[in-house]
Amino acid sequence: GVLELCRLLKKNKINIIHVVDPIGYRYVSIPALICRVPILFHHHFPYSYAALTWFYKNLKKPQFHAFCCQSILSPNIAFFENQNPKPLLQVVHNGIDTKKFTYTPKRIENVTNIGILGNFQKRKGHEDFIEVAATLSKLNLNFTFHIFGQEEEGSGREQALRAMIEEKGLTENFVFHGFVDKPQKALQELHIL
Repeated sequence: GVLELCRLLKKNKINIIHVVDPIGYRYVSIPALICRVPILFHHHFPYSYAALTWFYKNLKKPQFHAFCCQSILSPNIAFFENQNPKPLLQVVHNGIDTKKFTYTPKRIENVTNIGILGNFQKRKGHEDFIEVAATLSKLNLNFTFHIFGQEEEGSGREQALRAMIEEKGLTENFVFHGFVDKPQKALQELHIL
């Protein structure tokens, strides 16, 4: 596998590898070292000190790390500060570009449209969104709650979210849109994101 990956890296003149999980890193690290191809490790989850120690055991550690948010970087700083040489750590927010998606205040007529955008991973906060919807529904105002995105195939997250919505008696107040081709248009319909 190592030799095959080395051939692939050389044949395709790969000059950087982007990995998003520790198993992927362990798989490509030795061929990358042999071929002198740097690796950018993109962290989507915080890991314990012990887990990071195991991920990199007997392997050269990557010199470049990108984190989705500060809250994922913070628990790992102690581990990375003990490396020599110290790696480059960068937070790259996976958020909305507020220059591209500008906010235009809208007059609320009959219905207040509130939405959440993202895949259905638990860390995205869909349960919190449903709890907020339950609280707001007690105000006897007209709200519609929009969910944009979908589950990772086979995770059962959509069914769990729909069950939670039904349990709170809010089925009529929610719209599941799935992934949309033109998110700008969808977001323009919302009063609150």
